[in-house]
Amino acid sequence: MPISFVDILENNIKVNPSKKLGKISLTLEVDIKDKNRCGRNILMIGCRSGMKEIVKHCLENIEKPPKNDTQCTICKIKEKVDVKLMDCGHVFHRECIERWFVECHLKPYTPTCPNCKQEFKAEDIECSINIIDIKDIEGYTALLLAINSHHTEIVKMLIDNGCDLNLQDNDGDTAL
Repeated sequence: MPISFVDILENNIKVNPSKKLGKISLTLEVDIKDKNRCGRNILMIGCRSGMKEIVKHCLENIEKPPKNDTQCTICKIKEKVDVKLMDCGHVFHRECIERWFVECHLKPYTPTCPNCKQEFKAEDIECSINIIDIKDIEGYTALLLAINSHHTEIVKMLIDNGCDLNLQDNDGDTAL
């Protein structure tokens, strides 16, 4: 049975090259959305383990959610938008685009994007939750894991990349 990258990280399995080989370079393809049995992705494992290079690589390669000051074009309020239409990329508040979708369905035509009028279906709506803020089964985010493991450089990296400081774990604790 092959050993997975998650096994190596979680169980501290050492990869010892022979002296003849010198350094080993491993190229691994890991999907940031894949989770282990504890509900942790590779970013969370890197944060807990203090692996700065893995955390840095994850942060550089994840799709960033819309900035909090992005304006929803339906209600015109500059508040955290949390939904993106996958084909055209326009962003909205979940409630706004759901209401728009329902109103369009009441009429005899296919719903369109309020901005560019491109047709879309319900499955074309993507909730853009910041991957940095995903929780494991205990409610821990990457930030909470880094804090609990005393990895201050990683904590700073996560904060600089827009993690939510106010998210609570299952016990109601936050990073603050």
